[in-house]
Amino acid sequence: MNLKNENFNKLATRILDLCRDIADQRQILGACICGYHSLGLCYGEKYVSVLLVIDGFQPLLLSYIRVINGKYVLIQAVDKKIFEKDVREGFLGDALAINLALPYVPVYGRKYLEKLEIMLKYRFLYELLVNLILEFPELSSELYIKPEYFVVEALTSRARLFPLLIYDVSNFLSKNFRDEKFKRVLEGYNKVLNILEKKGVIEYLNDYIRISSDFADKVKTRRNYFMKIFKSINRAFLLLTFGILPQVFKLLSQSQALKLFPLRDN
Repeated sequence: MNLKNENFNKLATRILDLCRDIADQRQILGACICGYHSLGLCYGEKYVSVLLVIDGFQPLLLSYIRVINGKYVLIQAVDKKIFEKDVREGFLGDALAINLALPYVPVYGRKYLEKLEIMLKYRFLYELLVNLILEFPELSSELYIKPEYFVVEALTSRARLFPLLIYDVSNFLSKNFRDEKFKRVLEGYNKVLNILEKKGVIEYLNDYIRISSDFADKVKTRRNYFMKIFKSINRAFLLLTFGILPQVFKLLSQSQALKLFPLRDN
């Protein structure tokens, strides 16, 4: 084991200890170091973001800031049901689920996180395919699409809704598409594309994919149904009513503040 791996393992162990303290007697489903910086922790980065999913966590969302070995650690703790609903439906506008669409390093519950990652990317990809059909009804089944398109569009569309996500998204997408970090994110989408190919939603043509005519026709015949689904952004009003959205903005704001204005050691 080289020094960098050893340092990372020590940091991951300390982070997991903190997560267990936060969870107390509650079950931890998953914990990961997330964001673009997650793959560069041993190269001098001073800020670390951690997503912590806890079963039965109260309050539903809460952030903790700690210092470990000179690194500022922001732990975003979230209740399992809330997080999984964000993954399945975008309940929080994907504000927390988006962490699984960017590079992340599991420190606990790898299989749980990978399962939710595929679930999230399936939703993202399916929505993008449907949107292409709705926007280009006559051309949709003739479009040749590189898989990389789905990575870029899924992230940039979410960043437009939540500007505080722009920092991580822009850093990630500023790198070459052959970058190892990009390949890692793309891998999940490729798994989803294989699932959709078996379902007859898309077809592979060399390095490109094409929307199947049958799926395009299905969406076009149910256009009103899909348009109604994609207009469900009004959930933001309900989130404000229940006081959830302000807490999400608080989490994201703290994350952004640490990146731009690092805290000082006492």
